[in-house]
Amino acid sequence: DGSLALTWRVETDIGDNWLLSYMDAKESSKVHNVVDYVAHATFQVYKWGLADPTEGKRDILTNPWNLKTSPLTWLADGKTNFTATRGNNAIAQYNPDGGNDYENNYRPSPKNLKFEYPYSPDMNPPKTYIDASVTQLFYTSNVCHDLYYMLGFNEKAGNFQVNNRGQGGKGNDYVI
Repeated sequence: DGSLALTWRVETDIGDNWLLSYMDAKESSKVHNVVDYVAHATFQVYKWGLADPTEGKRDILTNPWNLKTSPLTWLADGKTNFTATRGNNAIAQYNPDGGNDYENNYRPSPKNLKFEYPYSPDMNPPKTYIDASVTQLFYTSNVCHDLYYMLGFNEKAGNFQVNNRGQGGKGNDYVI
């Protein structure tokens, strides 16, 4: 009705969505408004199957995962929703020294899950396109996971995943 009301602002993270709700401070069952923010991830990459970057172009793909083979998406592990190149199947990162401390290595973490970084085969030095390279590695690793899964390399067969969602197999064996 347009009148002012004392409200509680409630933020709820429910995985792929984030709800912003305004609840009446006096009548706990009264909801004034709810906004559903859906997170869509985009990846600017060479699509699966293109082996030579000089023979094709990079495309921007939105939510490219297959929910049948990666039901947690590529950016979550069932406990955490990540905003960098980390998820249930793989972690992709910059590791110029080849060290084992993968937890602290650099990973692209863009605003709004837009993994879109400049790259052309003519760019130099390679440090100028680290974000594009790591994003491509993350995309390719996850597509490979999904393809193997469709071919029968599932949890029980030893597929690489952090969280096997009770489907058997070892778990905590994602690709780094």
